[in-house]
Amino acid sequence: GGAPCTGELRQVHPCLQRQASSCVLGDWSVWSDCSNSCDEGWRSRTRSILAMATWGGKPCSARLAEVTGCTGKEVRTEVCKDSQNPDCQLSVWSPWSVCDHDGQRHRERRIVHLARGAGRPCQGSLQNTETCSQQVDCVTSAWTDWSKCDQTCGGGQAHRQRQVNTLP
Repeated sequence: GGAPCTGELRQVHPCLQRQASSCVLGDWSVWSDCSNSCDEGWRSRTRSILAMATWGGKPCSARLAEVTGCTGKEVRTEVCKDSQNPDCQLSVWSPWSVCDHDGQRHRERRIVHLARGAGRPCQGSLQNTETCSQQVDCVTSAWTDWSKCDQTCGGGQAHRQRQVNTLP
């Protein structure tokens, strides 16, 4: 058969106050310079995850990168007036990345060459992200909520559990 079930089905911990903490994202970086000084181009910015969610807090679900169109700074100068008129050309999409610890996978493409003059500008995103899940042979349920402490004064224990939904 498939891979055996691993991990605990029941957890016990001492009664301490545990608070849920939500995902914390960093600030956006400054926008990059426009990729083309004469015509339409693109620019991007990124941010990172500073802290993952714990104890049932809100998980990270926002984007970590953004790409937008822009117009180069020299578009109305003599430097740009002699350009030809090719359309923008985008590369094919890269293969999807593996599913990461955030349950997302990514792929990207690049600008092979930008449109010039009257050429058609680039359209569409340069990065794709989608949710995904790791395929495992054994499937367990989500953890139940932690039980109330079994003692009202001085110590005690709380527990939670899960069950095997699919055996290998």
